[in-house]
Amino acid sequence: MEKVVFIAWSRLSPRTKLLADIVGGELVFINDGPPYIRAWFRTKRVLKDLRPRVVVVQLPQGPLLWRVVMLAKLGYRVVADVHTGFTIYASWRERVLNQAFRGMLRRCDLVLAHNTMHARFMVEKGYVEPDKVLVVYDPFIPIDTSRLEPYPGLEPGRYILVPASWAWDEPLEYIATEFLESTASREYHLVIAGDYRRRKQTATKIKKMDEHNRIVYTGYVTGAKWWWLVANSILVLAATTKEYALLRAIWDAATYNKPTIISATKTLKQELEGHPCMFRPNVKGELANVLEQCLADKARLETTVMVVEKLKERSRRSIEELRRRLSLLAN
Repeated sequence: MEKVVFIAWSRLSPRTKLLADIVGGELVFINDGPPYIRAWFRTKRVLKDLRPRVVVVQLPQGPLLWRVVMLAKLGYRVVADVHTGFTIYASWRERVLNQAFRGMLRRCDLVLAHNTMHARFMVEKGYVEPDKVLVVYDPFIPIDTSRLEPYPGLEPGRYILVPASWAWDEPLEYIATEFLESTASREYHLVIAGDYRRRKQTATKIKKMDEHNRIVYTGYVTGAKWWWLVANSILVLAATTKEYALLRAIWDAATYNKPTIISATKTLKQELEGHPCMFRPNVKGELANVLEQCLADKARLETTVMVVEKLKERSRRSIEELRRRLSLLAN
């Protein structure tokens, strides 16, 4: 889309890149961390050179939103894509970095929420007017299966995949314990992806529990090797204890129509109504039971695919509406 720029500091999310590609916007990524001095000055230079009509800001970096709003006198409209960490805080660090900038959302022309519950939360808290918030689900992008790269040592269809960022909200020790205590561990491996060095103590604890080497750590995996892991899993286990989050792992599973087992948070129960393979994180014995029951019942697994398929359609419609709203703002 002509004259639309997507901008991110510090870390570029797959969502931002995909949305920019789909709507035809230009992507600007400035790889700079706190206190963002280089990013602060470069942002002005880039926006003056590009002369956009609309700037879409990838949050949660509050200083980025502040900078883009302050520079709007250059003649563009501001759209904020709000990650939950910008408005709901899990740590003092998130609060310190973002709370002071929440009021800037009222100066945006459009605010994007990742799911319905988070949109409602922002409206109820008065961060944004109802007519200025739009739910935009992550895009679903088909991947060419002919270009996948096998992950060494894993047999297709013989493992359960846990996509993990190793963040605080992922109950990985609980998942490992439940898996090892279930009959599923006799037939399948549990593959926990992501950079386990982010929570070394948890990773070490899990390894000590795993006497028969049924759990595999892949480390950080991207591209063709990552998509092979998704495509060849028996199912994808997507877990969080955090509300207002709609997990990227669900989107990755949907790319290959993989069955899912997911956390029973209020957000996920609302967005994936009728999903038959949910568990309450940290309830002893619950995930083990869900694993055993769902793996033994192909109809239940197929139903999980059908439920997520409905989310795919909502994603498609939400992105069409985003195109329309961006076009109106750009003209």
